[in-house]
Amino acid sequence: MSALSDAEHHLVAVNNEKRPTKTGAERALDIRATVPADWGNVTVAAWNGLTAAYCQQHGAGVIIRGVRNAIDAVRECQLAAMNETLGITTLFMPARPELATISSTAVRAAAADLPQEGPLVSTVGRDSPAHTHPPESAIR
Repeated sequence: MSALSDAEHHLVAVNNEKRPTKTGAERALDIRATVPADWGNVTVAAWNGLTAAYCQQHGAGVIIRGVRNAIDAVRECQLAAMNETLGITTLFMPARPELATISSTAVRAAAADLPQEGPLVSTVGRDSPAHTHPPESAIR
């Protein structure tokens, strides 16, 4: 069981304006694979819609959002204000310094420079440092 709360829902935002390399469902499965098997209180789902709507449907009263920098903070504060009007509280968690500059755009750019032969290997696993903190958009 995750020690963060009695129940956790981790959402993979599906944004139709972006072109990720994997579907939301595939990304959710990848994240779930990094969660320890005995954490039965953790749900990982792809969601196309307002996070507050998901919270309302699943009885979650708090959203925990990761913030990498000042630009993220401005946008996240705007979203938090909207969510608050819908009855959902938002808590912010700063990104670890070594991850603060990472974005999906940067990862895709770096991957484009890799040799196209052989599989890409993920360094995020159950024993990796990245696994010791919840994903950037955990919902409780």
